[in-house]
Amino acid sequence: MLTDIKTAFFMATREIKRGNKGTVIVTVFIMTLAVLNLLFMPCLLDGMDHKNKLQVIDAKFGHVVIEPKEGDSLILNPRSLQKKINSFNEVQGVSLQYSVGATLYYNDKSLGRSITFIDPIDEDSVTTIAESIVEGSYLSKLDTDEILIGSESAGTHNPIDISNSLGGIATGDYVEIKYNNGIIKKYRVKGIYKTNFINADYSLFLNNKEMENIFGTNDRADTILIRLKKENMEYDFIKKLTQIGIGEDIFNSRDRAGLEISQIFGIIKMILAIIAILVSVTTLFIVIYIDAINKRKIIAVINAIGVNRKIIIYSFIFQSIFYSVSGILIGLFLLYYLIVPYFIANPFMMPFGAVSLLVETEVVVNRMIALIVTAIIAGFVPAYQVTKQNIVEAMRS
Repeated sequence: MLTDIKTAFFMATREIKRGNKGTVIVTVFIMTLAVLNLLFMPCLLDGMDHKNKLQVIDAKFGHVVIEPKEGDSLILNPRSLQKKINSFNEVQGVSLQYSVGATLYYNDKSLGRSITFIDPIDEDSVTTIAESIVEGSYLSKLDTDEILIGSESAGTHNPIDISNSLGGIATGDYVEIKYNNGIIKKYRVKGIYKTNFINADYSLFLNNKEMENIFGTNDRADTILIRLKKENMEYDFIKKLTQIGIGEDIFNSRDRAGLEISQIFGIIKMILAIIAILVSVTTLFIVIYIDAINKRKIIAVINAIGVNRKIIIYSFIFQSIFYSVSGILIGLFLLYYLIVPYFIANPFMMPFGAVSLLVETEVVVNRMIALIVTAIIAGFVPAYQVTKQNIVEAMRS
């Protein structure tokens, strides 16, 4: 068996060295493209998915979200609940939020929005809003007559849809807000922030001390955001909250955000992988098949002098493996040393932030193994078909 393999390997290397150099180069080039096709789009989609999940955590919800149980509009005893949650070692920060509908007026513009009351210090311990200020400054603990506006609502700093905004309000300007209880008040714009996550950049924030001026109390909350010290421990933490008797609805923030995009990306990646593998296996099959057909007489002679047909089949398989492995090595070199560094320096700008390629070792290994396996099949099938022909008929062909 080992002797047969060595002989087949020798025959394969001789064939590659003596064969048409143009055919070898073109085949390796096509396999390189197949490798890049197999990895580029999945890495881009993984990068998009990863960035979207990070933005949901950093700019919008933290890791865990608590909302009123079904049928209620408010969370009962929110400050007591906040203290209880903060007692867990896993918790980095907890922010209470209360949102109300309102209409904003600026110059000749009017805009319907939800206004969110927060404790600025608590919010800073959960989200990155304070770090995303692009104009002015963040809210302080004592601010009651000033507002923080997202760039999409302000209509500044390259908004995606300026028509759905205040049309270019700046820090220092005043915006009039009419609350759903009829109260009307003017606020000075203290700061404008831009997280590059469109869902977060529409938000507007007021200090929860202002809640008492508008609604007569500052002890209201309809959302509690929780940031954990470590990633990927949300579900375990949710179980702990349930076990201590918290009856409100508790969500992983990614589930709360409705990230069906992950499932969609998974389907797209699978389809692209199947197409890329089919292209590569078809290419190899055609190359090996044409080579085998052109060598039918030589194969018949080799069979006639007593060389086992397995050796011939193995030699074609080795050729196929050579093409696939060469394409893999060149493709991975281009991916890791040219393509990935380029997109790190020049990321794609998406509605949820700057996206570069995310190369996961497990994905690369699995797809390269799949490519080599299909290459073996692509080498075996044509070789088997040619070598099983009758020797005399092959000699006459």
